[in-house]
Amino acid sequence: MATTSSLAEDEANYGSSEVEPESEYAVFLRYPILYENASQDSDTNGIGALSDTLSCNVVRTRNQFPTLQLTYKRDGILAKELQNGRIIMSDMGPDLVHQKFRINQVQKSVDNIVVNATHIAGDIAYNAITDDIQLPSASVTDAFNSIMSKLAEPMPDIRFDSDIATMSGVNMQKGSGNVGNLLIDPDQEGDTQTQSLASLYQ
Repeated sequence: MATTSSLAEDEANYGSSEVEPESEYAVFLRYPILYENASQDSDTNGIGALSDTLSCNVVRTRNQFPTLQLTYKRDGILAKELQNGRIIMSDMGPDLVHQKFRINQVQKSVDNIVVNATHIAGDIAYNAITDDIQLPSASVTDAFNSIMSKLAEPMPDIRFDSDIATMSGVNMQKGSGNVGNLLIDPDQEGDTQTQSLASLYQ
């Protein structure tokens, strides 16, 4: 099973201001956990818990995929296992726990190892759609599901949820950009007319 800590332990370690009351039933990770790939069972410890982690920070920026930076002891137990393409599972905050990040850079120094990773949602960014998408009035979930159904490289494990109630017409053209553009491009006035979920559902 995954190594976890209770809400009370997190409050003791990080302060009550970092833990929302609504999250009292959430299970927080005591340490980030390393996996071979994104499909590996997240109810296990995978390759192992990264208990020699010195720091682990997640940055969440509007209309960008979250990123993680982890600093690990150079002589840590799993130091040799920190490799590009592998997955680190970490909490992003009380509202988003057990999130997976794909390692895209491993930098070693005399004292430690710095690992940079991008949320696995970013895996979809360089995919493409194989057909036009035209929906006269659709929710953001309907639009996302339409994109997913037309991916050049299917990604069946990705799930999407939103509380945005806006309905919008959707007109996305095959060849208008990668899926990252279709999801989060700000689509500001004066640029090419590539619609994106971020611009349609604000």
